[in-house]
Formats: sequence, structure tokens, C-alpha cells
Amino acid sequence: KKGIVHHYLKPDNLFVVPDPHEPERERIKVLDFGIAKLQQSANDSVKTRTGTLMGTPIYMSPEQCRGTKTVDHRSDIYSLGIIFFEMLCGQPPFVSEGFGELVNMHLNVAPAAPSSQNPSVSPAIDAIVLKALAKNPDERFADMGELQAALKSSGGSMFVLRGTQPSSPDYKSKSGV
Repeated sequence: KKGIVHHYLKPDNLFVVPDPHEPERERIKVLDFGIAKLQQSANDSVKTRTGTLMGTPIYMSPEQCRGTKTVDHRSDIYSLGIIFFEMLCGQPPFVSEGFGELVNMHLNVAPAAPSSQNPSVSPAIDAIVLKALAKNPDERFADMGELQAALKSSGGSMFVLRGTQPSSPDYKSKSGV
């Protein structure tokens, strides 16, 4: 709603923090909006840097893989679909040791339904994850609000959603940063 596109949504950028409105609960806070320096590590093929088309390839949308300049908020919906799939199945839908093969999978390979790897996933959750993972951005959820509404109406308990307004509590990591 604020016109911010993360571009590099991945589990490393999602932090569990106390919910200031419901102290007995926690919520997810999204951090690192693509401002990190370019770094190589064994766990990430490429870290993000502002103004580049690089990201963590496992979570890149097809439009990011193509390097198009029209990457919008629906790219984050795709990345969140990858994260949901990984939460449900223990691994992302596309796994490869090679960057080119992984990019090809994002562009051309249809993801399996999560229930094919985790039979406890309901058809409603399958449909939500697969819609988030649509290759064409126009076939994904229009925005995060629509995705949230679909999750709430799915009747499942795999994702628990409360409230609709994010808060901005001060976040302190273990290192105090």
C-alpha cells in the first residue's frame, strides 16, 4: 500500500519479533530492503545490492530472472509463495546447484502442488501457494491484501493471521543493532 517493493524477499529478511499489540504473540517483520553490499557466501549465491538485478536466486521471481524493469509488488508475492512452499514442504519448489538451471526453473517449470510433498496441505492452501507462484504476474494475487484475505478464508490452520495493520516496533537484534 505504501508503494514499496522489497525485490529480494527471502527467509533471511524475515524476523520474528514480539507483537506490541498482543504481547503473548509474535509477528513477522520484514527487513533489509535491498541495501546490503554485494557479498559472496557459501549459503547465498549472491547477496543484494541497490540498483542491481541480483538477489538470492531461489526466491527470485520470473520477471527478476528476465531482468525486466517492470518488477512490481507482485514479484514480492511470488517470493512469498516460494517461502510458503518451503515452510510447508521443507524445501523450495525449485532447487538446483546451477544459477542458470534455477533461473530456467523460475521461468519455465511449473511448481508442484505443496500437497504432493506434504499430504497434510489442504487443496485451498495448495491453490493459494500455486497462485502466488504463477509465472505471469497478472495471474498472481493483485496485492498482499488479497493474498491475506485468501489465507484467512482458506479455513486452514497452517497460517495464522491476526490483524491487518503492521506496526513499527523498535527492533533490536541480538547484537543490539
